[in-house]
Amino acid sequence: MDRRRGAAGALRTVHAVAAVTLCSALAVGAAAEAPDPAVTATAAIHSWAAARDAAARDHKLVLVEIGAAWCAPCKAFARATSEAGSLRDVLTAVVLWSVDAETEPEGRALAQKHAIQGLPTFLLLDGAGVVLDRWAGFTGRAEFELQLTGALQDPLPAAARAARFDAHPNAADALRLARFRAAEANIPAALRYYTHARELAPEDGHEFEALRVAATGFATGRAAAADVQATASAFLARPEHPAAEWIACAEWLQTVAQREKSPALAWPALRAVVTHATGALDSTLATRRDALLVQHALEIEKNPERAVVYKRRTLPAGFEHDPRAVNAFAWWCLKYAVNLPEAERLMRQAAREAPPGRDRAMMLDTVAEIRAARGDARDAAVFAEAARREFPENPYYAKQVARFRAPLAAKP
Repeated sequence: MDRRRGAAGALRTVHAVAAVTLCSALAVGAAAEAPDPAVTATAAIHSWAAARDAAARDHKLVLVEIGAAWCAPCKAFARATSEAGSLRDVLTAVVLWSVDAETEPEGRALAQKHAIQGLPTFLLLDGAGVVLDRWAGFTGRAEFELQLTGALQDPLPAAARAARFDAHPNAADALRLARFRAAEANIPAALRYYTHARELAPEDGHEFEALRVAATGFATGRAAAADVQATASAFLARPEHPAAEWIACAEWLQTVAQREKSPALAWPALRAVVTHATGALDSTLATRRDALLVQHALEIEKNPERAVVYKRRTLPAGFEHDPRAVNAFAWWCLKYAVNLPEAERLMRQAAREAPPGRDRAMMLDTVAEIRAARGDARDAAVFAEAARREFPENPYYAKQVARFRAPLAAKP
């Protein structure tokens, strides 16, 4: 799901959650087939009036997809609806109206009226425009089909559903209310309903969904660290999750741990990655897992040598010939005081290969830092001076020279 940012109300992606998106890969290039009249008829829907009239004629509800041209999940949804399969079959039960929240006046008005926080957002409306259900994001056909099928089986405005839940608590209403409130970015209310759903039907397994909402809320300032910890605890208590979810859980808890300056907050999830996120993974997931194993080796195992092995596995092939990539790796080594001899060798090579001026000065400065970390203040000062000569316009390098010369001047 892509999130909104900016005073003007423009909608753009927010990846503050280490993020980390779990959108399913969608098949591309399916064989062409005869168009499905029930679906293609909605392609001509370009306004609320047209959608309302089509719904009245066909005795259906309207499903509004509020999206934008730049939104990747919106594009995935468009591809999925254009291919033959179960998703198209489900959509025949509604009149689908896709509207752009940025370029179309009706889309902008809907986004403002319903306080749209992420794209795509789906609204299930009756002929009077009353919202009967609402959810955000598209992470694949299966989840979307469950959302829409459930909404169509029991369409009810949120206020009426909440009243019914208060009178007769049940997991189905709790889950639908949780998703509705999450789509409104009312994260505290959403998490309360997720908790009710878990307590009423602990076997249903929506822990990851609740954790994702809490993590998104934490990233946008709508949830506290304790909310992420609580939902993560419920998630970690069940062992039957796919590797991608174990990895995402650990990444989100890493974000919380870093912000709270408490590394141990992420340790249960890091341990779970080691135990459960095993076996063959695609290259992206494998790299994300290795990044977490780096932290596991450093923080839990206290094994910096193993951390270096995992860290190198996260680096692209041939990174040794990319001075900026080498510089980032060297600073990681400096941060954890590991692998400094190799870091220095790579940085000396990067300094030779970097373009003269700004880039080479940056590389030479890193070599100076490594020499200082290895206890050679004299060499550190020499490399700092070389960096200053390479890019004298930046006063930072003159300060570095003074910094590294100070210990030398203090010696008798």
